[in-house]
Amino acid sequence: MKYSVYTVKEGDTAASIARKFDVLESTLVADNNITGEVFCGMKLAVKKRDGIYYTVKPFDTASSVARAFGITEARLAELNGLENNAVFLGQTLYIEKDKM
Repeated sequence: MKYSVYTVKEGDTAASIARKFDVLESTLVADNNITGEVFCGMKLAVKKRDGIYYTVKPFDTASSVARAFGITEARLAELNGLENNAVFLGQTLYIEKDKM
């Protein structure tokens, strides 16, 4: 199984990171030997899913990214834990392989 490294950002929790990467919180905790809270700057190994990661570019919107990959904006938001379908420059978004 392939892993990627995720650096914890301010406001992240194990649960929010697990949702972002579509993994079980218990798996994330076990894989990283987390015994308490996660903290800003902490590096976590996250199992890679079978898909691609897209980095948001200038002028991208959730709608334009979803349309480019043939998925709904709602599914893009669900896969990436987007609030109000907001995306930010430099943000990494997951796109399911079977949807490409």
